[in-house]
Amino acid sequence: MKKKIAIVTLPLPLNIGCALQGWALQTALGDLGYDAEQVQLRELVHVPHGLEAAGKYFYRFIQQKILGKDIIIHREKKRKQSIIENCMATIDFVDSVIRPYKLQTYYHIRKDRYDAFVVGSDQVWRKWSTVSLEDMYLDFTGDWDVKRVAYAVSFGKSKLEYDARTERRCSALAQKFDAVSVRETDGLKICKSVLGVNATKVLDPSLLLKEDDYLNMLSDGWDDKEEYLTDLKERKAAKDKDVTGSVFVYMLDPGNDVQLSVMQRMARAAEVKNLRIDYFQASSNKGPKEWLEAMMMADYVITDSFHGTVFSILLHKQFVCLANSERGTSRFVSLLSELGLMNRMITYAAVIDGYDPATGKGQALYDEDNDAPIDWESVDAKLDKLREESKEFLKKSLE
Repeated sequence: MKKKIAIVTLPLPLNIGCALQGWALQTALGDLGYDAEQVQLRELVHVPHGLEAAGKYFYRFIQQKILGKDIIIHREKKRKQSIIENCMATIDFVDSVIRPYKLQTYYHIRKDRYDAFVVGSDQVWRKWSTVSLEDMYLDFTGDWDVKRVAYAVSFGKSKLEYDARTERRCSALAQKFDAVSVRETDGLKICKSVLGVNATKVLDPSLLLKEDDYLNMLSDGWDDKEEYLTDLKERKAAKDKDVTGSVFVYMLDPGNDVQLSVMQRMARAAEVKNLRIDYFQASSNKGPKEWLEAMMMADYVITDSFHGTVFSILLHKQFVCLANSERGTSRFVSLLSELGLMNRMITYAAVIDGYDPATGKGQALYDEDNDAPIDWESVDAKLDKLREESKEFLKKSLE
């Protein structure tokens, strides 16, 4: 009988990257011979009720109205509504393709339902206001006799954002894990120095699969994959009828000066080369499948998203990524440095005094080195090695 594996991660519909890495980990575990399913809470965002709500809302009211702080009193409700309004296509993808097991609270899981729990990936060990950190450390499993594995977990930034009490609690929970792996090099140090556990560095789950795996998912419902690919090529040819190619732009943080400087440079280059620039934004009718197809039909990618960077690599797209230090650059550096692609990254922190993005005068952040052709044979060789090592970690951890 196959081992039954529960995957615990952030709410999958939060963004396209989160949904795709969730599907990828579930698929990869299935390929390794396990019966894996995502376990998700019915509430996408925990909205306080009763005494909890009264306490939080009163505190925020004081912060906003009396102390004059820029704070949203009912931020959980606003966040939930935003997800519902803007992510319906991603919610549909999660429900129809991933088909998670949903419940009100993780404490409702039966003790004998699973043989092992895998936490990850994405920024599950980062402190979020709308996700229970203790859930992500499997506090609800108590003293159950089950395997506990952390796969490609991320803290989001190079420094831990826990307070002293949270550090002690999470350290105790982390030490109950049978195996811990992280997505970033900085995570290795945090695990050792703060949580008191040894960790292994592995690939994001999205990279455990290859382009063909995603094509199989996208072509589901077609007679065969070749028919789907033919249709995709025909749609691209129709879109590119009057241009020489296209640029796919996917930004989580639009409108800053660094992005503007890069986009203006790209726009000038696009005009010279007769390229079309397509801006993608997740919406009620655009989710993971539409996102993947749009990227597949592009010739060049500009993104500030980690998973935008991941899929640019998987799909062999010329790309440049803008790494925002506020969101954290560790995950970009860890991946790109291992694959010899650091020249594809531009950091917001690299803004040079005297450069005016409005006029283009001064020293630009984007230059020819960011456009150098990528040696995909070299990248794929490194990626194949890392992929096998990451799968081996999963197999050994779940034995």
